[in-house]
This record gives sequence, structure tokens and C-alpha cells, in this order.
Amino acid sequence: MWQVPTPEMTPQVLEWGGPDEPLTRITVASDGSITTVDAAGEELLRLLTAPSIGGAPFIARDIRIEADEIETVGECAGLEVRVRHSFDRTWQWRIGLVNPGREAVEVGRLALGFGAGRDGFVHVLAAGALGALTVHRAGGPSCLAFRVTRGELVDDDGAVATPPLRLEPGGRYQLTLSGEWYADSAAVESRRPAWFPDPVDLSAEDEPDFVIEHPDAAIRVEELGPPAPSRVLRHEVVEATSRTRVDVAFVAEARTYAVVATAALERGFLRDAAEAVCLHRAMSSHDLGRDEAIELIEDYLADPGSLADPLRAIVLIRSAEWAGRERLGRAAEFLAGVPTQDGVPLTWLTLWMAQQLHGEAPEVADTLTRLLPGPGETLGIGLRAELTLLVGPDPDPAIARRAATYLRVIAQGGPGTMRRPGVPAWRRAIAVVVRALGGEPGTGTPPEVQAAVRRLIALSATAPDGLRTLAWLTLLPAEA
Repeated sequence: MWQVPTPEMTPQVLEWGGPDEPLTRITVASDGSITTVDAAGEELLRLLTAPSIGGAPFIARDIRIEADEIETVGECAGLEVRVRHSFDRTWQWRIGLVNPGREAVEVGRLALGFGAGRDGFVHVLAAGALGALTVHRAGGPSCLAFRVTRGELVDDDGAVATPPLRLEPGGRYQLTLSGEWYADSAAVESRRPAWFPDPVDLSAEDEPDFVIEHPDAAIRVEELGPPAPSRVLRHEVVEATSRTRVDVAFVAEARTYAVVATAALERGFLRDAAEAVCLHRAMSSHDLGRDEAIELIEDYLADPGSLADPLRAIVLIRSAEWAGRERLGRAAEFLAGVPTQDGVPLTWLTLWMAQQLHGEAPEVADTLTRLLPGPGETLGIGLRAELTLLVGPDPDPAIARRAATYLRVIAQGGPGTMRRPGVPAWRRAIAVVVRALGGEPGTGTPPEVQAAVRRLIALSATAPDGLRTLAWLTLLPAEA
């Protein structure tokens, strides 16, 4: 039965899932939007069915909610819009647009609104016709993935949306995503077309050898951002009715740090702690103007600088190699005044390791007391995962599983246009370092960590937090 949405309407809960899948509960609000998606008691997703078009909001006119279907009809940006969710073996999510007018309409992008729940982590592949929204959970099956089966999704401006749309009079457009449970992310990736390249990034020297073989498509290549030693090239695969983007990173790690260092040396001063850490990395690896680099770092440390950036403590720790272990004491004193935040536990670990190398016994107990959450205190899951390096797995099994899932999802890499909503690149870099340091001794660096490191380095040239990303990556173990 169709209903006109009113604020007084009671939210409804639908159930979906097969015999070998977790029971999934979908809460539907009075306007037909889905407010939460829970699986086996975990809140995985906050999914807003109401799309926006060209920035204009969707206005619901009628809704229909049945045991296996939700349908909402309304309007947006002068278009008639129909949003339908149907639940059978798969979860079909369809958004249909119709231009009822007599003139063609440039409507901009059709943008999806969604977000991870408190127990889930979302990974987005927005590569045109090859698109997927994958929400990860700690248990098995570990992935609920929505794959694009009609239409396109791109991520040019930070929003997961279609390319700009133009609808002729009476014209129609439909975006369809098919959701189902998968054992893991590898099972999701196995649904990609045969021509799609394996998850691989390359060194800068490998560029001429990379080829996408597709007999029925034109391949266009575009370089994203300014020329840099490490960069990303976009390959757009244009078929008769669709386009797919494949972003491939070409990585020259040593030269990337050398370019940052050279720019700082030519300028004659360091702008922040992140740049100082990158300069030290280049100096240590390539003997790049050592005396001049040390002078710049000492000038930076002579200025009070930021009182809240843990990377300043990393600069003090690194400077102990020429200024003596007194610098470690200064690092500890500075770090004790930095509020608990992402990167602080990792910095303490780096300090303690340096103290041991200089024959000192670290003061651990008081620091752990300050870092660990007190009764009723809530810390972000990234920070909780980072703290495991200092104190071992979280005593709460549910949080421990979430922390492990967070690190695994963050470390995913490979071709395609990928984003992780709400996680800036520098925080991803910290998570990748934590995952590398927390691996089993003697097992080496996991391949997904190596891929994530390469991609983060390649993206650093265009990311707004590129220098901080590069700086945190210097804390990786040598084998990474």
C-alpha cells in the first residue's frame, strides 16, 4: 500500500538473509530511507536511500514498505525519482530517474548517501561501470558488497556519484547495485571482468610495460596531478555502453623523498615536523646534503613549533643519532604533553625502541596509564588498534575483532579508484605501519601492506596531507 510519509509513522524493521548468511535487519524510517543495517547484532551500515542530484535534495512523495521490498517515489532537481530496494537471494538497490519536462536537463551527479556503522568499515571502488561498495565485518562471511550492475560510479570530488547526467525530454537513467554476502574481499574481487588487471602497482621504470588488453574497448590514459617521481595514471576503458577507470600507481619511493628534501634545502627552512621527518629519511637513505640537512633540522627544533604534533617527537628521536641520547629525553618530555590521538602510541613505541638501542630502560608503566582509556572513555577504533602494539590485543573480544578488521581493510590496495570514507591518507599510513609491525615474527610483510604503502606514496603528490602521509610511512619496519 502506498503511503504519504509523515513524521508520525513508526520505523519498520525488515529481515533479509539466507541459511548460510547472518540475519540482516534493515531499519526503515518514515520517509522510506534506511537508517541502519545490522547483521548478527553488528551495526554495519548507515545507508540513506534518498539520493541527491546536482546537490539538490530528494523529496519523498509516496512510500511502500513490504516484507521484501521498499519503494519510495518522489522528485529531485525537476526529475521524477523512484528508489527501490528488493530482497531475495540478492539485495537489489535501484534508483530510476525520469525527465517529465519538455526540455533537456543538465542535472549534475546522482550522489549516494551512505556511511559505515559503528561496527563496520566501508571500502569503495568507484571505477565507472566497475563499481562496488563493500562493508566489512569481523565475522564470516566478512563482506556485504553492492556491485554496480547498471550505470556508473565515480569519485572525482569526494562524493560517490555518477558522472554528470543529461536527460532529454522523457529521458530515463537507472543506477542499479546488487548486494550479497561474500566470504571475503578476494571473493568480491573475483567478480571483476577477465580483462581487469591483477592487483599490482609498479615502479616508475615499469611504466612502458603496463598494458590493459581489451579487444573491444578504447584505452585512454590520463596522468592525475602534477608530474612527480611517484604518481597515478588513470586508464579509462571505453566500451560501447560503459566506461571503467583503472588507476595504476607508479612508485619511485626513494626519489619521492629526495624531491621533498631538495625542495626544503633550496627553500632554506622547514615548514613543519612532517617535512623534517621526510628530510631525515632522504638524508639517511641517500646521503643528500647531510650537513646542510642536519642544520635545517636543528633550526626547526630550535623553534618551539607545534605543541600537539607527535611527529615533532619523531624528529627529536631521529636527531639523537648526531646530537646524542639527551634528545630522547627531550622527546619523552615533549610527547608526555601531547594529547592522546592517532599516532601517539606509535610514537611512544618508536621512542622506547630508540631508548633500548641507546642502552636506556624505557619508562613504560606511567605512559600506558595515561594512554589507556579510563572507565566509560571511548576511543576511535584506529587508536584502539594502534594501542595493541603497546599492550597486546584488546581485552574486549568484540573490539579486538573490530580492530583487526579495521587494519585489514585499511591495508587493501590495488588498481581502481578506491576510497575509504572518513579516513584521511595520513591515518591510513599509521594503520598500515601498525599492521606491518603487528605481524607474526618471521613471516615478512603481508603483500596487501606492501601494495598499500606503494599506493599511499604514489597518492602523496596530490593528497592534501601528502607530507604527513610520507612522514608516518618512515616508521615502517625495514623489510616493508
